[in-house]
Formats: sequence, structure tokens, C-alpha cells
Amino acid sequence: MVLRARVRDAGAGDVWAGRVVATGVECTVRRVRLPPGTAGRETAMRSARLLVELDHPHLVPVIDVIATSEGIAVVSEPVDGAVNLGRLLGVRER
Repeated sequence: MVLRARVRDAGAGDVWAGRVVATGVECTVRRVRLPPGTAGRETAMRSARLLVELDHPHLVPVIDVIATSEGIAVVSEPVDGAVNLGRLLGVRER
């Protein structure tokens, strides 16, 4: 995995644009910071790995989940033209 550029701070972590070295596929990497402690990290990893199995037209496919020293990194396909949920709800008024 090669991280190319930090896209934004996402509160609990950072979002990076990257590329999977083995395949050359462009990706988005969301680094999620977790508090120290083995139990919480293991639970987060198990839950995040379930995301890889999800297949739905309205969800961004998750490619991989990687344990890091600070928490986990969720690797997904890049999203072009993402929609801000707060803005969408404001327009729709629901």
C-alpha cells in the first residue's frame, strides 16, 4: 500500500488517497485511531473485516482492513463526487 496524499482529517482519523502496490488499484485509506487495549482493537478489527464481505450498490466496497500501531486502516475503492450527508438531509428536510 502506498499512501499518496492526505485528503482530510475525519475526526477519529485521517483519510488518504492511495494505491495498492500489488494490483495498481487506486484506493482510499481511512486511518481510524483507537484507544490502547487489546480487547477493543480486536473487536474493531473483527467488525471492520465484516465490511469486506458487504456487497451493495449504495455502499463503497471495502478492499481490506489493516491493523496499525494507532488502530486500524480501512481500505476502500475511491469515491468520486461524495455527497455530504448533512447537506443532503438539509435539502431533503428529512
